[in-house]
Amino acid sequence: MLVLLPAFSAYDVAGRGAQRALGVRVVRWLGVLALTLIVGVSAAAPAVVTLLFGARYLPAAAALRVSIWLGLLAATGSVFTNLLIARGLERVLLAVNAVSSVVTIVLSLVVVPRLGFVGAAAVSLAASLLAQALLAAFPATRADVLACVRPLRGPVVLALVLAVAGAYLPGPPLASAASTTVVFLASMLAFRVLGADDVRLLMRVLRTPIDPSAGAA
Repeated sequence: MLVLLPAFSAYDVAGRGAQRALGVRVVRWLGVLALTLIVGVSAAAPAVVTLLFGARYLPAAAALRVSIWLGLLAATGSVFTNLLIARGLERVLLAVNAVSSVVTIVLSLVVVPRLGFVGAAAVSLAASLLAQALLAAFPATRADVLACVRPLRGPVVLALVLAVAGAYLPGPPLASAASTTVVFLASMLAFRVLGADDVRLLMRVLRTPIDPSAGAA
């Protein structure tokens, strides 16, 4: 993700539309990758926890199914963070992070004693959602954030349905993970959420040298 900041900063004020278009592409690409992982891990959570920590920690599978959704917010949040810095909106980013941190502390004091590690995962997820919701509400960032997340609405709904279904499918968790992941990826291809042009654009961005003198206006 380190390449995003210089890539965004290479656009001047006149190129804000192209800057936003790049953000939309990257969010969509990273979002689908994150959702694929979420679908698979949600179904395979018992097997993953048992493999990593042993059968005694099997109850932690519920927390893993909640916290794995942070992967999606980390992917989108990293793009938004770099975009805001390139736009010179560090103060907005600081304010949003401050609010999110306060909410995390307050909710943790209330929820964690009652729900334990599942509550801790839920609090982290809620705070991350709040941070991005605030960015979507702030006038200076609203258009960019909404444009970036709009293409992910369908994939998120499908991933949520498959994640819940995968948790209740009979049979070995790894088999459920494989089947739900295949269904999700096949749907992404069938509905052309991602295409070859997205991959080509990403590779072009990664390979394009950035002029060190270029910066946000």
